[in-house]
Formats: sequence, C-alpha cells, structure tokens
Amino acid sequence: MAELAPASEPVTIEWPGALDGDLLDILGRPNFACAGFIPIYRLAGFDIPKRAENEQAFFIHRCILAWAKHGAGWHAAMIEEMEGFARAAGVLAGG
Repeated sequence: MAELAPASEPVTIEWPGALDGDLLDILGRPNFACAGFIPIYRLAGFDIPKRAENEQAFFIHRCILAWAKHGAGWHAAMIEEMEGFARAAGVLAGG
C-alpha cells in the first residue's frame, strides 16, 4: 500500500505558483465527489466528523498528501491506499 505521512508527521510541500491540472482536480473536488470514499477511511480507523464539509476537507487533505509525495502519480497512490484499507477491513477481496 502506498504509505502517506502519518497523522503526526509534518509534511513540507513545495507549493506551485500556478494551479496545474492535478491541483485543479484535487482542490476543485466537490463534497459529493468525496463522500463515497469516506466509509473506507472510517473502517480504517480514521475519526472523521459526519459533516459533508469535514469529509470533503479530510479527503482533499489525503489527496494533497498523495500529490506532495507522488506528484502526477497521486491518483494511483490514492487508489492503492483505499484498496489497501478496504482489503484490511475485509470489504475487498484479497485481504
């Protein structure tokens, strides 16, 4: 599974001066496009308040961490992370 920074470990990000396609995709993600992924993170033990705004902020934060670590490969890293959590929770075959 693609490991992102643990919650207690600070991450230094070199933030670009202009938005690129990846950042537009991440930062422009509406709350309803984030909500479907949240149950996987809750099953993995993340404590996410049950408000759309909190769920959206949590998911965008995870995406930014993936983007900071993997660059253009952030999307694949997110898929790998979520599949790993789903397998560990027994809701996806192979776990």
